[in-house]
Amino acid sequence: VLQDTVWFAGTASDGVDGSDDIWLHCIAPDGHIIWSRAYGDSRNEYVNNMVRCSDGHLYIVGDVRNPFTDDLNGFILAVDTAGEVLWNAECGDPDLEEDLYNIDCLGDDALAVTGFISDTVHTGNDILMARYTLSGELINRLQFGAPENDYGMGIVCLPGGNVLISGDRQGAS
Repeated sequence: VLQDTVWFAGTASDGVDGSDDIWLHCIAPDGHIIWSRAYGDSRNEYVNNMVRCSDGHLYIVGDVRNPFTDDLNGFILAVDTAGEVLWNAECGDPDLEEDLYNIDCLGDDALAVTGFISDTVHTGNDILMARYTLSGELINRLQFGAPENDYGMGIVCLPGGNVLISGDRQGAS
């Protein structure tokens, strides 16, 4: 990896299979693109954020929508700095909608993500926070919120395993 390398992750319309897909570019310090890769399938994948952890790998979060069932799931895509896929995990339940908006490294061996999940008790969405190992195994998952729509938009991991989440609450009171 070159010093001062830039990785850009985004969504490209009309990607692989005519759907929206994840695109990752590795850009040299002088601005030329070293490599570009597309990731996706016949569903629509949308990138929301990316982080590089101490293991040197890139972790991308977002959502994937099935165009036939309209089911929405959050995803984490792990790739090495050459763009090779290490693992891909979906955070999804066929009866609920989930989206992952942000990700951060939790020490040297885990990730923390935040977003939203459809609320099964009230009428809105709840904040979703989950921890994963760097190999993609779910450690734990937490759902919380008020009767209105709540969204986890930002996440910062602190020493000792503490997590800060910022977000949005819609509705009165």
